[in-house]
Amino acid sequence: MKKSKLISAVAVLMLSSCSAGTSIIWQEGAVQEDGRSEHTIYVCNPPKGDDWSIWANCYNVKPDFEAEGDLAMHHFNGWCFYFTPVASGRDTLVLKYRSAPIKHLSHMPEGFAMQIPGKTEVSIPVEYRTIGDDVRKNCFSWTYSEPAIIDMIPALKSVIPADGTTCVIGCEPVIVPGHEPGWYRISLDGSVKIEAADAAGAYYAAGTLERLKSNAGTSTLPNMTIEDWPDLDCRLFVLDTGRSFYTVDEVKTIIELLARYRINCLQFHITEDEGWRLEIDGLPELTSYGAFHKLPQRQPDGSYLEVDAPHPSFDGSFDPSDKQTNTQGFYTRADMIEIIRFAADHHITVIPEFDVPGHSYAAIMSMEARYRNTGDDTYRLLEPGDQSEYLSSNNHHFNALNAGLPATYRFIEHVVDCLVSIWNEAGYPLDTINMGGDEVASGAWTKSPACQAIELDGMLNLHEYFLNKVLDILEPRSLKIAGWQEMAMNLSPEGMARLLDNVAYVNAWSTDGGMEGIPYMLANEGFPVVVGNSDVAYVDLAYNDSRLERGLDWSGYVDEYKAFRLLPYNIYRSTGKNGQIALEKPENIYGTGAFLWGENIRNFDQATYAMFPKAYGLFDRAWNACPEWDKPSHRSDEELQAAFDAFYSTIVKYELPWLDSKNIKYRQF
Repeated sequence: MKKSKLISAVAVLMLSSCSAGTSIIWQEGAVQEDGRSEHTIYVCNPPKGDDWSIWANCYNVKPDFEAEGDLAMHHFNGWCFYFTPVASGRDTLVLKYRSAPIKHLSHMPEGFAMQIPGKTEVSIPVEYRTIGDDVRKNCFSWTYSEPAIIDMIPALKSVIPADGTTCVIGCEPVIVPGHEPGWYRISLDGSVKIEAADAAGAYYAAGTLERLKSNAGTSTLPNMTIEDWPDLDCRLFVLDTGRSFYTVDEVKTIIELLARYRINCLQFHITEDEGWRLEIDGLPELTSYGAFHKLPQRQPDGSYLEVDAPHPSFDGSFDPSDKQTNTQGFYTRADMIEIIRFAADHHITVIPEFDVPGHSYAAIMSMEARYRNTGDDTYRLLEPGDQSEYLSSNNHHFNALNAGLPATYRFIEHVVDCLVSIWNEAGYPLDTINMGGDEVASGAWTKSPACQAIELDGMLNLHEYFLNKVLDILEPRSLKIAGWQEMAMNLSPEGMARLLDNVAYVNAWSTDGGMEGIPYMLANEGFPVVVGNSDVAYVDLAYNDSRLERGLDWSGYVDEYKAFRLLPYNIYRSTGKNGQIALEKPENIYGTGAFLWGENIRNFDQATYAMFPKAYGLFDRAWNACPEWDKPSHRSDEELQAAFDAFYSTIVKYELPWLDSKNIKYRQF
């Protein structure tokens, strides 16, 4: 760190803004020639002496930041930073630090907290001073065209009109074998007849009739024959509860929303670096410790220990009892059973995602707390003597389970058995677990004695070794594995063959930086692929580059027009990128859908704002994977625009008023 400078004239002017008690002014800096910005933190009326620290979540500040001034700035882990004084006796302390520009105001530092040994930790009020004004905007154009009553999302496959009308009253569906799952036919010819391939098809038919009556404003409808079916078996929604926790009632509301748009798989992301969200019998520390956040405690040697919970995450909350935050909390076993049953009533299968070996910081620290408290190392996930140094994509140290430790597999087996038990008690036996497998940081296992011992035995590919050990757990339990694309890559022929025998599906997410063809490469190799291009299907990405839009931008921006263009069978057109791998086995395109990650979500209203109306295009494409405007004879910009105009007009006419009626927040334009 550079030598502290004198308080500038600007800092002196700041003194007038400082009231009694410690407060903070955060001042945004302009973008410099090197692409960084120099931001300034003013600590007004700091405590006396130097035995204190200030904590905050500083999103998008990498550990290679540069800082100078009256405070030392330290990276703790993840996006958690703390500041300690290097000067005292002043009314205002000033720190300047250089890091990434603030592209969105939601990326500003959050959750400033004061920590003084022996005193209660308290939040510090913050005044944010940003550069210039901004306006919200749309980055696409559209023209309204009046929808018909048959227009809905997802769009109906076939509607044949007929003369006359029918008063729609209750009707028992007839199950007709020989059709694909979810198929149904509605005949209105003076009476109502519903045929369906299965219970799901009957459910969708009933939903279609309700939508028709709502659109028409009456129970008397024109005669017609509707035939409809899903193009894809897996219509997926990924809900990240590890980073942003939702109450059971909020999860139920999301399920109801998904059911309206015929999503049939909820990938329930219940573990993350930032939180473990599901009660596991026999390992209470996973939730008593790993589901909450507190400030680390300074030890006699000057280091910090996460004694009772991991460090604060994205919103900076450090009080486990705080009901205003969405980073504290977990689901009990009873909660999970309630969610599973509620989803099943809406023809949605809940697939738990237990993300390993990466993204496991909360699990690792929970089991370390268990070891400290009990001395039992049965499930201890840190290896003494492991000197591996690495940093994950989200700035975490030691967040990867150790592939060489037997305790790792005892832990996984214990959790898997508990998941099986929960789903059995719910009455819907588990057949698939998503085991993640993504974003293990380079260097995670390089200096582990346990991993080095395995390499000496000839196992050079620790990734494949880990996968095989997990399959050793799943196979005897007749469980299929799902995971992210990394799980299925860089395998030996033997490893690939075994995975193909046991895989339910692979989430293909990264289609940039030379990896545009990964979904098709995996499909051609025989894997069932759920297409989820991050730059099209990740609804947590901001709608556009307006700084007032909340959301991330690491994979670009996603708005209604871009999401509408998702094409599972033509990803190069949907992403606008050139790919070299042709899709040779379209039968292995298993599904698509929408993905809601939680780094920038602070409450339920922000979650639904991110979803709607952006996700409508993704929901439509999950049901109608081959839209008319993408057929070879129709691939013109004019036809695409006309299709989008009709689609967006349907949203405006029918869907947004329905969201209003349910008090669901969404992005207005």
